[in-house]
Amino acid sequence: DSSFVNICPMIRRGRQIRKNLRNLTEFSVTCAITQTVLMLLGGTLFRVNMLGLLPLVLLNLMLFLFVQPCFANEPCDKYIMKRMPDDNTGEILGKFERYRSWIAALYIVFNSVIAYMTGNGAFPLHPAGGARTGITMAFAAMSLGLLLHALLSRSERPLAAAGVFRNIKMLFSVLFIAAAVVLLITLPWTAQLCGFSPLSIREWCIVGALLLIQLVVWEYPKLYVAVKIK
Repeated sequence: DSSFVNICPMIRRGRQIRKNLRNLTEFSVTCAITQTVLMLLGGTLFRVNMLGLLPLVLLNLMLFLFVQPCFANEPCDKYIMKRMPDDNTGEILGKFERYRSWIAALYIVFNSVIAYMTGNGAFPLHPAGGARTGITMAFAAMSLGLLLHALLSRSERPLAAAGVFRNIKMLFSVLFIAAAVVLLITLPWTAQLCGFSPLSIREWCIVGALLLIQLVVWEYPKLYVAVKIK
């Protein structure tokens, strides 16, 4: 209508929609880069399919159906009206967001390769479990790493400051897919169908340690942002 009072809420809503669309696009690009690089590395360096066809299709289907639509339900950050307007270039992802997509994807690739090499017995800290164990650990590190990235990439503030429970649909979707991945690996008949090997508690702890390092690496730079925009 003609009321000037509506200008600020309209700008706030427009910035929220653009931010959620940008986060969704950035997450989708990160997923695509991660899976493509892992497939190329597996075929060229290790001569194996590091992810498997069926589990990869199932993971992408669950991400498409459950996680990606939840970006639309992400509420506004408190600082969204304090930001300077974005450059009117017509691009969803700017240069910074493209760099961030590559950094996140390559770090998840790094974790997945470390998990594969650990499961395959490349390091003395873990006995050789064979290629199937390495593939299973690589898929677990990759899929759970992407789910963790979906939670961490929603805001420029740290996860605790932004609010873990502010998007319940996103949280439940991530937990549901994480449980599905664990069951896919743990249940004998699904593991055999996907070409996986059930992981021991020690192997799950290694994957969990890699995810914890990913959490620290991604959240630490946000502390500076949180102080700057407080």
